Amino acid sequence: MNKSGKKLDTSLGRDPLIMIEGNDTTAFPCLNKHLWDLKPNERKRIALLAHEAYGYRNEELVIRIPRTRLPAISLKVGDTVEVKEREDTIAQIMTITEITPAHLTLDGNHPLAGQDLVFDLHILDVREATPQEITEARSINIEGTPE
Repeated sequence: MNKSGKKLDTSLGRDPLIMIEGNDTTAFPCLNKHLWDLKPNERKRIALLAHEAYGYRNEELVIRIPRTRLPAISLKVGDTVEVKEREDTIAQIMTITEITPAHLTLDGNHPLAGQDLVFDLHILDVREATPQEITEARSINIEGTPE
C-alpha cells in the first residue's frame, strides 16, 4: 500500500513469495534486511521511502515521440510499449501518458516511482533452502538482476 493506505497489490490468494537468505530475491534490497529475524507466523509492517523502493521520478525518462514511430495499432493512455533507441540497445518498457494525433508522451518511470510504500507481511514458514532453490537463486544472480 502507499502511505495514504491505498492497497496497490497483494499476494493473498497466490503462491507465497519465497525468500532465500543472502540473495536479494525481492524487488527491494532494503526490504530484505527487515525479514531475516522474523519467525514463522510473525506479522510485520515495513515502510520503505521512495528512494528505497522504486526510486524518485526522473523527468528525463518522460519523452514525446512522433505518433508514426509506433506501429499503426490501437493505443490508449495507460498502455505499455517497448521502446528501443537503437537496434543494438535493450528495449525499455514505457507507459503511454498522453496521445495526440501527432505525438505520444511516454513515461519510463515505474508507476510507483516517487511513492513511499508500506508492506504488511505475514511470515508463513522459515526453513532451510533446498539445493534446487539455492541453485535457482544463484542463476538469478548470474544471469540477471531482479528489479
